Amino acid sequence: MYTGAVYNDVYSRSLNIFGSQWRNPYTFRLLNETLVKQDSAENSQDINFQLPPDPSFNDGDGPYPFGLDPIWNLAENKLNFMNPMKMKSSVIIGIAQMSFGLFLSVLNYWHKGSWIDFLFVFIPQLLFLSLIFIYLCVQIIMKWVFFYVRPKTLFGQNYPGSNCAPSLLIGLINMFMMKSRKKGFTDGISDSPCNQQLWYPNQDKIETVFLLVAVLSIPVMLFVKPLLQKWKVSKGQHVEVHSDDGSHAEFNFGDVMVYQAIHTIEFVLGCISHTASYLRLWALSLAHARKFLCKTFFSAELL
Repeated sequence: MYTGAVYNDVYSRSLNIFGSQWRNPYTFRLLNETLVKQDSAENSQDINFQLPPDPSFNDGDGPYPFGLDPIWNLAENKLNFMNPMKMKSSVIIGIAQMSFGLFLSVLNYWHKGSWIDFLFVFIPQLLFLSLIFIYLCVQIIMKWVFFYVRPKTLFGQNYPGSNCAPSLLIGLINMFMMKSRKKGFTDGISDSPCNQQLWYPNQDKIETVFLLVAVLSIPVMLFVKPLLQKWKVSKGQHVEVHSDDGSHAEFNFGDVMVYQAIHTIEFVLGCISHTASYLRLWALSLAHARKFLCKTFFSAELL
C-alpha cells in the first residue's frame, strides 16, 4: 500500500489529490484548429501533443508533495519514466529494512555483553552493507537531487544535460571490475558514453577503497570471532557456546567455525538475494503496467 501510494498507482488507478505541476502550453484555438484538420483529412491519424518542460512544467513550487504527479499516467513515455523510479525505490526500501535488522542485532550483543560480536561481527557486516549497498542508495538519492534536465556545473564539472546523468548500474559493475573511466561527464574527445564516466571527484579512488574494505570485512566476519574464542579457551577462560536447542555446550573449534561460516555466507549472499527480492515490488507493478491487467479489468468490468 505504501509503495502504491508513492507510485500513485494503486491497482492501476491514480489519484489527483494535489493537482499537477504540468500546464497545457497550447491555446484553445490551436487545439481546435488541429482537431478540425484531423477530421477533414482523408487518412486521419491520432495527433500526439508534447509537453516541453520549459513552458509546461512549473518548478517554482518545489517537489511534488507526495507520490507521483498524476499527469505521468497520460504520457506515452510513462513506463520509461516510472520503471527506473520504482526500481530505485524498491532498492532503497529493501536496503533500509536490512539495515534496520542489522542494527537490531546490536541489542542482542548488548544483552549478552559480547564485545567480540559487536566489534568483529556487527562492524564488518555494517561496513560490507554500507560500502556497497548503502553507497548505491546514496548515489540513487544524489542522482534524483542533483541531476536535472538543464545544463549546469556539478561537482566542479560541466554537466551537459539529462543524457549524461550517470548510469548507476554500469557504475556499480565498473566499481567491481575496477575499470578505468574518463573524468567528467564529457571530455569532447572520447567516444565513450558520458553517462558511464566519473561524475564526482576521486570517484575511482573512493570506490576502490570501498570495495577493498568490503571484501576484507568478509574474512574478519568469518575468522576473528572463532580464533579469539579459541585463544580465550587456551588461556583457561570460559567461553559460552550456545547449541541449536538453546542450551550451553562445550567449546569445539570445528563446530564454532562451521557455525560462523554459515552465518557469514548467509549474510553476504543475503545482502544480494534480499535486494533482488525487494525488486519484486517493482517487477509486479511492471507486469501490471506492461500487460495492462488492472487497467483492462477496470475498463471491462467496473466502468
